[in-house]
Amino acid sequence: MTVSNLTREDILDRAREMVPVLSRRTKQADDLRRMPDETVEEFRKAGFYKILQPAKYGGLELPYGIQTELAMALGRGCASSAWDASITACHAWIGGMYAQKAQQEIWGENQDAMISTSFRAAGGYKAQPTDDGLLLSGIWQFSSGIRHCDWVILAVDVKQDGAERPTPFLALVPISECSIEDNWYASGLTATG
Repeated sequence: MTVSNLTREDILDRAREMVPVLSRRTKQADDLRRMPDETVEEFRKAGFYKILQPAKYGGLELPYGIQTELAMALGRGCASSAWDASITACHAWIGGMYAQKAQQEIWGENQDAMISTSFRAAGGYKAQPTDDGLLLSGIWQFSSGIRHCDWVILAVDVKQDGAERPTPFLALVPISECSIEDNWYASGLTATG
């Protein structure tokens, strides 16, 4: 069975089958402060990251809410891994709301591309409109699963000429244009990176 043919029940069955493996890897994941590479790859092969991704780009395009069921099933083995699978799937759902040009950039050459988000800047940042997008600089916080994602969505407010208030944007940025600070030391969801 290919990923494109999976149903809700197929996904949940695969998740339940992974619980013992995730349980055995919980300490390793906590020590790494992110999911082990093997878990990321197994989730990818199982189709977990594609549950809400547009079908046009190899996703399952299942109904919103499946990500919660997925997290509930995986959470019996590892809460951090469950959170990562669920939240990364949600980011594909957000990616599917972007214009077709952006979706093509995300998944056109790599249908396995994954997206992270950070909706909270750490202090000041700059967001300068350009002819073909935004020029961004700054630091954003808390981006679950960032280490295995290809893109990140950053929340920014952009001052437009003549506008009273800044306009909020969700800027889509390739990970190759970012640097990741290794500063995730948390007491809960330790392995979410």
